[in-house]
Amino acid sequence: MSYSRKFNTGMHKWIGVLSLFILFTSACKKDKTELVKVPLVVTDYYPNSGAQGTLVTVEGTGFSNKADEISATFSGVKAEIVSASSTAVVMRAPASATSGAIIMKVNEESISIGNYTYQELSIQAISPVNGAAGTHVRITGAGFSSTTGPAEVYINGKMAVVVSASDNLLVAEVPEDAGTDPVTVKVNGKEASGQTFKFQVISGIKPASGGKGTRVKISGGGFDEVTAGNHVDFNGKLALVTEAAEDYLVVVAPADVQTGPVSVTINDQKATGPVFTVVPMPVIESVTPLSGPSGAEMTILGSNFSPHTDENKVTINGKSTTVLTATPFKVTLTIPGGTGDGKVILNVNDQIVQGPDFKDQSLGISKMTPDNGLSGTRVTITGTGFSATASANTVTFNGLAAQIVSATATSLVVITPPALTSGPVKVVNAGQSALSLS
Repeated sequence: MSYSRKFNTGMHKWIGVLSLFILFTSACKKDKTELVKVPLVVTDYYPNSGAQGTLVTVEGTGFSNKADEISATFSGVKAEIVSASSTAVVMRAPASATSGAIIMKVNEESISIGNYTYQELSIQAISPVNGAAGTHVRITGAGFSSTTGPAEVYINGKMAVVVSASDNLLVAEVPEDAGTDPVTVKVNGKEASGQTFKFQVISGIKPASGGKGTRVKISGGGFDEVTAGNHVDFNGKLALVTEAAEDYLVVVAPADVQTGPVSVTINDQKATGPVFTVVPMPVIESVTPLSGPSGAEMTILGSNFSPHTDENKVTINGKSTTVLTATPFKVTLTIPGGTGDGKVILNVNDQIVQGPDFKDQSLGISKMTPDNGLSGTRVTITGTGFSATASANTVTFNGLAAQIVSATATSLVVITPPALTSGPVKVVNAGQSALSLS
């Protein structure tokens, strides 16, 4: 083998070793940066009472999947850890303990869980764990029977009607406006709390009308904070959920949307809200003025607009405007200026319609009084950018020149020409031209 071949072989080996070293150190660095400690937090525990040997579930974050990394005490007495995951730990109430505090330790970090009472009365589980007013909740446990009076059930402090009762099973109806909180049972002066019941309610929808593709915000409570956990339908037609929080959802109305109530189903429990009304696409009949300066008022006439100003969005050549007033047939807005020349676009609850072209300039026609008549009719043209010198303005009716009687910067008084025919009115001043509606 020649010296050059030996050198190349050695170099290849050295490069390979160096590459492995870089790869290894990079992987180590990556592992270090990706290690994010989840905080140790307790969100719920149940039951908060029971006999010795009762299984107590603690829910939260930052736990360990390894039972030997977790320990717990009831009033200082060590408890058995039955199972463990990163979000839930199940422990057994020790036989020799007394009523008092539960303390849990995860990898030497301690956290207080709450108090546990040794007694016969205990709530072991509830089903379902979520629902709307009127939902029947099955409460399993012990010690529900009483000789002095029936067991009482409360959700978030509000009394629920007990539909049926036995020593280890209660069925209660969720009251109106129950709210989200643990289910509590009271018997013979004793009290026990179980799992948290998540109260589902739809308090409102906005907008309450629109069509396919309309984005609707559903306000309320008890929603799943993961979008996939909420199933929303418009009168039975499934909608797409794009945002989710405990107190609101944002959804997109489906293509086959029909007028009817909006419902949210979570874990097979349905809450029904207000009616969403399907309306036709908006129609623009006229826009005045079709040209004008910043600060001038524009009026859009038509149909199927929203009476709520914030549900009508108007852009001129892509630039947003401020909507001043709104009715189902009329929208007024302020021309922002600096738009350039372009289309007027009206968006009513995500139903979009295109209007005429607008000219960004000082000259504009906003109104004519009267807007119809015969040859020789005296007409007042109101607008902006006119010359106060009558002869500096040119006015034509469908191409025929009109006589200008008087002029100000915002008003022209003219006489319609002979042989008048229907058509647009045009004003020309200082090289700019403005058109009225046809």
